[in-house]
Formats: sequence, C-alpha cells, structure tokens
Amino acid sequence: MQYRIRSEKVEQQMFTDSILALIPSFPRSAAARLVNASGLRRYVPGSMMIKEGDPSGGIFVLMAGIVQRRMGTSKFPSRKWINLPPMSAPAVLGIGSCLLGEPSTLSISAFTPTEAIFIPQAPFLNVLREFPQAGLALSQSLADELAHTYSHLSQLHSRPSSRYELC
Repeated sequence: MQYRIRSEKVEQQMFTDSILALIPSFPRSAAARLVNASGLRRYVPGSMMIKEGDPSGGIFVLMAGIVQRRMGTSKFPSRKWINLPPMSAPAVLGIGSCLLGEPSTLSISAFTPTEAIFIPQAPFLNVLREFPQAGLALSQSLADELAHTYSHLSQLHSRPSSRYELC
C-alpha cells in the first residue's frame, strides 16, 4: 500500500493507518499524537534523505516511492560501499539512530520520486516515553529489520558474487 500525498498537510487517518500497517501493535493514540509533529518531505531520484555519519534528526515514514540504502565498510583497503536491497513504501527509516541518538550507519537516497513524513527526534522520543507500548512495538519492528539486514550481509559474505554491489 503506497499513499500519494496530494497536499502539504499530513492527514491524520492516512498517517495513522500507515504506522499501524508497518507496526501493527503500535498504539493508535500514540500514532495520532505523532501526526501533529510531522511534516511532509518530497525527494527526486538521487536526493539524499539520510547520510551515513550524520546525526539523526528524526525518523521518516516512507509513504510513496523506493529508496536505495548503502553502507560504507572499512573491511576493504579503500573506502567501498555496499548497496543493500532497495526499500519501497510503506517503511519506517532511521529508527535505530534516532532511538540511540547516534549518527546514521546507512546512507539512504531516493531511487524514484519519493514522499516521506518526517517526525523530528524530540517529539518522537516524547511519544515513546508517554506510550511504553509504542516503544515495545517499535523495538520488535527494529529487531525484525536488524535480522533481515544481518541475513543480507551474511549472504554477501558467503557469496561474493551475489546481487549486492560493491562500489
């Protein structure tokens, strides 16, 4: 399910439905609280959404489009990049670095015209403090994402001629 947003205003029902589709056990009241702090961002192909090493400013709820993720690696003599499988809407991006307050470990750029709802870090963390169930739901989602990423990286390590591209 991809949403094409027709105005700059984020519609509460669409936003809440998207969050609940991505994280089913996320409390509806917590999602409704986040919509007031969010804003729409549009990206053309090639535009950087998240840059590896930059501090987190918040999270992105990908509403439409496809993004390319890539990760730098120091395991090679010269700085190389690993292109991870693209992600398409709906998806949540930047959760880990936002929760930890750490720089991003991935770069994410728009592969197709992309629309995302940006939720700044402070309001996002406030909602998680107010709704502990939201934090638990998000932790479960993040654990699933980490497991998938680990699986993809393991495949890369075991099959150097895999579909992942070293740049």
